[in-house]
Amino acid sequence: MVKQFTTKLLKINNMNIVTIIAPNTQSADLKSVIGKDVSQNQSPTCRARLVSVGKTNCIFESVPSPYDKFPKPEFVGVRYKVPNWIAWNSFFY
Repeated sequence: MVKQFTTKLLKINNMNIVTIIAPNTQSADLKSVIGKDVSQNQSPTCRARLVSVGKTNCIFESVPSPYDKFPKPEFVGVRYKVPNWIAWNSFFY
């Protein structure tokens, strides 16, 4: 009895809060905003467009920032991966 309780407790502690609350709705939420721009800290321009959503990662493409007076063209169009939970946080938090 004690061993089973400890095992279940350890499994719960290894999960993060996002996987406990709604693991399936994150992908659906992210698929609904494909093609939209968002402020994204991982982007070289700090602004990106969501290109695709996978099981665990999303692909973003950097776009010019509306706040940058002198954008660097070599950074625009760069594609990079971001975990779904970070992408979801960028759009919906």
